[in-house]
Amino acid sequence: MTTLFCDLDNTIIFSHRKMLDAPKRVAERLNGAEQSYITERTFRFLSGRKDVSVIPVTARTVCQYERVKGILEAFHCEYALLMNGAVLIKNGAVDQSWLDESAEMVKCSAEKMNEAAQWLKNEGTAELKYHDIFLAYAKAPNPEELSNSINRVFGRSLIYSFFDSRKVYCAPAVLTKGNAVKRLSNLIKPEMSFAVGDSENDLSMFDHVDVPIVPQKFEAMVSNQRKVIAREDQVLSDAACDAIETLFERIGNTAADERE
Repeated sequence: MTTLFCDLDNTIIFSHRKMLDAPKRVAERLNGAEQSYITERTFRFLSGRKDVSVIPVTARTVCQYERVKGILEAFHCEYALLMNGAVLIKNGAVDQSWLDESAEMVKCSAEKMNEAAQWLKNEGTAELKYHDIFLAYAKAPNPEELSNSINRVFGRSLIYSFFDSRKVYCAPAVLTKGNAVKRLSNLIKPEMSFAVGDSENDLSMFDHVDVPIVPQKFEAMVSNQRKVIAREDQVLSDAACDAIETLFERIGNTAADERE
């Protein structure tokens, strides 16, 4: 089975705040309002390929993931990695053994996580929205600045910070998306694996798959020689679908040539 490890926000689904220049459908609603979208190209490809296992790898909490679970069910998602890999969803339920293992992994960082969450809570421009041993995040008008400050104040040995356009996050240093992909790959042993993501928080995934699909801005930061560089004029999720489809075509053509 071919496996696609994929970030969700701004990779597979796109906020209503983003201008999406492609045919699309609603992927998520919040309080009845349309919250995010997915392109028709991506939806048709991923829902139509029974030979591609889609595994979301996201910083979303379980509650936030529930809002997009409906659209992901069309992709036959047996697994999902949430909270940067702390939580594994398997066949729709939290995998308790994985969660217990994650809790053991982060014991040494629990105090620092509490300190970082308190730091965010006391920061005048931030609004702390969530905090536990696995993840803390706050909404802020200056998430990059706050993330850099957290990394300076607390270092990166036990915890680290990352950000997106509206939020700043803290997580234990052992909970990277790359470590999550590695942990799950050791269990499911995919025949061929892809990864796609749009941010620096996704970069660690690219070291643990066969073919990373990389935004052009990160090309120099990814050493995997099989990387596919997504065009800047193409929606990232569509580029991922094109890369997988092209590889399948090449494999099919090679097999046909060998039979002749």
